[in-house]
Amino acid sequence: MCLPLIMSAQNKVDLGLFLGYGEHGSDVHSWGRHGAMITENSAFAYGLNMKLNFKDNLGARLNFWGSEISGEDSNLTELPGHDLRDFSFTSPIQELSLVLEYDLLGKRRWQGMAENNLSGPSSTTFKRLISPYIFGGVGMSFTDPEVNFGGMTSQDITADIENTTTTNFQIPIGGGLRFDLSPTVYVSAEMSSRIPLTDYLEGISDSANPDKNDSYQFIGMNIGFRIGARDDRDGDGIIDSEDGCPDVPGIELFVGCPDSDSDGIQDKADDCPNVAGLTAFGGCPDTDEDGIMDKEDLCPNVAGSIQYKGCPDTDGDSIPDNEDECPADPGLPANNGCPLSDRDNDGFVDTEDECPDTFGEISGCPDTDKDGFIDVNDACPNTPGEVNGCPDSDGDGLADNLDACPNEAGPVANKGCPRGGISRSDIINNFVINDIYFDTNQSIIKNESRFRIEEIIAFARQFPEANFVITGHTDNRNSDEYNLNLSEKRAKRVQVALIKAGINPSKLTIESKGETQPASSNATESEMKKNRRVEVRAFIN
Repeated sequence: MCLPLIMSAQNKVDLGLFLGYGEHGSDVHSWGRHGAMITENSAFAYGLNMKLNFKDNLGARLNFWGSEISGEDSNLTELPGHDLRDFSFTSPIQELSLVLEYDLLGKRRWQGMAENNLSGPSSTTFKRLISPYIFGGVGMSFTDPEVNFGGMTSQDITADIENTTTTNFQIPIGGGLRFDLSPTVYVSAEMSSRIPLTDYLEGISDSANPDKNDSYQFIGMNIGFRIGARDDRDGDGIIDSEDGCPDVPGIELFVGCPDSDSDGIQDKADDCPNVAGLTAFGGCPDTDEDGIMDKEDLCPNVAGSIQYKGCPDTDGDSIPDNEDECPADPGLPANNGCPLSDRDNDGFVDTEDECPDTFGEISGCPDTDKDGFIDVNDACPNTPGEVNGCPDSDGDGLADNLDACPNEAGPVANKGCPRGGISRSDIINNFVINDIYFDTNQSIIKNESRFRIEEIIAFARQFPEANFVITGHTDNRNSDEYNLNLSEKRAKRVQVALIKAGINPSKLTIESKGETQPASSNATESEMKKNRRVEVRAFIN
């Protein structure tokens, strides 16, 4: 007897894993506006969800999602005053929400044709569908913001600190596209936003923009698993509660299970139902005859050992070939089975060599003048010295290359000269600081250059009539436009530091030169470092 069946099934519960990224809009971060890219300050997002299906196209979904939000005023270069305000924040954010999800197509997820025939195999065809869906509901967000209000103080900031709440209501809305990989597994691309009910996600409101609430978004991929199916999912005429193989059409002889490989072992009891095997291995083959059946053999076509789950270790370094990036050469686990390399042959392996392509004796870097300062940090790499690698002949604490009177001790504020020898205007007009350095693509002053800021501040207090030109520079990497903007950011960073120290802003002028005025060639990393700088020159009107 042959009975064709068109079958369908509805799963009661879906479980899902969300992976993607989170983004936000706040008083210190404008999402996608004012020069900030949509992905700027985005962070990895994750989540778990569970959906109870009421009918084919409607269900209730419980979400627990998390990410991190952050922002800083220095990134909002097109908004006047943000560099001076210098607010920044960071906070973890988690969300627990309950939403209703509506499938716009409402179609059942899979269907097929089965033959309930004792003498022949059963077959079924799964129909893949792409289906859009939308959702909305209510939720709670949980934050713990750490806020830096820069050097500013006000009643508004005090109010922000007192009024910040870490638990807030949100209204999540969103949608996505779902694609079924199998009757029980699907993936979906999903984007959602939150209708904000608070302005304190980042702990800042009254002191910034209290008239507009904060918001955040999630964008990513959801992997779903359907469980708790009912009825006769495989359409073989045996209901799921009595079917030993409810997802595969079978025959009554094997309690609803098939014997696909005809080895006399029903698929339910056969560990390898589609490949004829041996009873000793539960119906599975051992292709490489290493005593480990293919199902449990990580290298089923190459004989190996039980210790490495069927894989060999050709080079004998205790790392099996399937995990060894250099299977013919003994290596270390920390280097994925490969030998550690030392490109410059200076005895420091590349992973611990600060200058992996240049022979050196201090952390793998050269020290040409043997003064204990490696060349990349030595202001005078060819002359031994004790002040940033430069000599200080008169011992006044100012290196000879910056000392207007290198053989006569004098105060730093007087350019290293005894007082009375040079007029105030000459001292001012000869004051130059040209080694405030920055890392690649960064506008944060390096720690090694912080003392230069203190020298400028001391000089400005000693000579209040002095004015200053602050000029930013870059190396030659990236485009001209990018480098010009970066050099301006670096100059502004120094300007803000001086203003915070009490120097009148009217005394400070900034310039951005990009890569147009290098202090050295850009042939090596150490030379590029000298070009990533800010110069400060004093003058008197």
